[in-house]
Amino acid sequence: MMQRTMPAIALALVLAGLGGDARATPSDLQKARTPFRPVDLKTLKVSTGSNPGAVVYQAIAPGRQRQTGSEEKLTLEFVSTTQAIAVFDLLNLNDRITKDLRYRVELLQQKDRTWAITWMGVRNRCQEGRGGKGWSKTPCK
Repeated sequence: MMQRTMPAIALALVLAGLGGDARATPSDLQKARTPFRPVDLKTLKVSTGSNPGAVVYQAIAPGRQRQTGSEEKLTLEFVSTTQAIAVFDLLNLNDRITKDLRYRVELLQQKDRTWAITWMGVRNRCQEGRGGKGWSKTPCK
């Protein structure tokens, strides 16, 4: 696993299955999506670009200022040479309702070599008394 620090985020790349084009099956994807609340891709300002990690970051946190005590972690797994799955965590948020957010983002490389988001979901952990204690797709109250 290769890790490097980017401004305001830690980017961990997991290179898996690069020897072929074995894509995740639809049932695998559906099972992995179950714990997440789908995000309407039409609401994203950016959903394509040449760098899959940058596409994810710009789609979720464009222009976001890192908050004191918060942490951002982006893990990018290449399922094949043309398919990637990212998990982007925003932890210890300075928010009275939501403590942490976790996004799952699925990307495909297009014929023009850019990466496009094909699906995104989010789940959260709530502040004390604002919902369940663990990760949930139910919004905090």
